[in-house]
Amino acid sequence: MSQSLLGTIILKIIKILFLKNYHSKDKNIDTFTYHGTVLDNGFLLTKDNVKIGFYIMKPKNMIIETDINLPNNVLNNNEAKHEVFLFLHGNSDNRKQSLGYIPISTFRENNWIVMIPDYRDFGDSSGNFQIDKVSNDIDACVTYLFKTYKQKVNIIGFSLGSAIALRYIKYLVMNNPSNSDGTLNDERINKIVLFGTFTNTIDVLNRFCPWRVVNYIFPFIKNMLIADFYYDNVECTKYIHSDNLLLIHGQNDEFVSDEEAKKFNDHGQKILVKIKDGSHHSILKNEFALNIMRDFVRDIYPQRQGKFENDNIIIS
Repeated sequence: MSQSLLGTIILKIIKILFLKNYHSKDKNIDTFTYHGTVLDNGFLLTKDNVKIGFYIMKPKNMIIETDINLPNNVLNNNEAKHEVFLFLHGNSDNRKQSLGYIPISTFRENNWIVMIPDYRDFGDSSGNFQIDKVSNDIDACVTYLFKTYKQKVNIIGFSLGSAIALRYIKYLVMNNPSNSDGTLNDERINKIVLFGTFTNTIDVLNRFCPWRVVNYIFPFIKNMLIADFYYDNVECTKYIHSDNLLLIHGQNDEFVSDEEAKKFNDHGQKILVKIKDGSHHSILKNEFALNIMRDFVRDIYPQRQGKFENDNIIIS
């Protein structure tokens, strides 16, 4: 077997195990009621003709009802507006499965409009998952939300969703001449909030013995992986002004260590919130973290250093 063919096979296996999207396949996702909250079901078509499925949650006190399948049906600018969020879920889940760890009640209490899409090759979305192409999925969602609700979109990323969000921001900066200073300048986007963000693909894989063995026996695999399936989240943070990026990390995160999280601050002045006793998933429903996120998207910034709230939070 040639080195190229062997590398292709191993790389495919790594991608499958990293994404775990085989758990998410479901062609029968429909409008769903979760703990009394109705999530309407819809579909978007990306610019490269991939069908993306999504849920959208409207506020309990929606001023004007809009038909989610009619992008031109927009809110009247004279009416009260609602904050708009795009939630990007983690690996192995589809939009329905992810409801178990998404803070739906907090979204509802704050009267937020929230879209939860499935990336290509997840859930009932079509296409094949490719890192650069997934940015088309996110762009279709951001454009839809901005045109429909006439509000800037806040992007929340969790785990893999954080990597997808950061790669999307890089995509926007690299493909828009108006981003002259090298950081995001897009009228559609407000704030980026990331939960449980890993540093890069290689750091994640290095935690697993099978990868270390494969990398030792076939050292060429690493270069193939970097060329085809590599998220460098620390590097991508440079494309966002520090006042627009909030990172939230659980100190008991079983997938991302404190040392890894610290690399984000070492790379620049980011707002990094560490939640005491927070795990990878529990930080999404942590009251302190959610309050900081709510204030952050409203331009109320946490202090840059120190501890507060009975030492449950550390800001660095």
